[in-house]
Amino acid sequence: MKCYLAHPVTDYGGTARQLGAVAAIEAKGWLVETPDLPIHQDAYRQHGMQHFLDVVEDCDALAFLPFADGYIGAGMAKEIEHALRRGLKVFEVNDGDLEPVDMMPACLLTVEQTRAKIAHLRASTVSSQERS
Repeated sequence: MKCYLAHPVTDYGGTARQLGAVAAIEAKGWLVETPDLPIHQDAYRQHGMQHFLDVVEDCDALAFLPFADGYIGAGMAKEIEHALRRGLKVFEVNDGDLEPVDMMPACLLTVEQTRAKIAHLRASTVSSQERS
């Protein structure tokens, strides 16, 4: 079985949060499909968000990892909604556990709010690296 991991772009590339979520999914015996793979990033540039919705459809489940403050970005919300509508198993990754979800979670961000949050997180990361 295959599980799509919906998570913020700020956690792409092998961050501790991403690796923890992958480990939680793999512990359940699933193969993990992550959107940060080059093949998916190339297809996203060509086909937009529809590519990720197509990938979700090819999976048996979806697990999502919200931003650290619990908010869910607009793109992740679309993926979660798509999985729920398709009747896939949906889980929230929480402290290394997968908690079943059967309805849309709260704390959803708009596209503009998501972009602002990502920009803020990236700027904070750059600032903290400059201080080191």
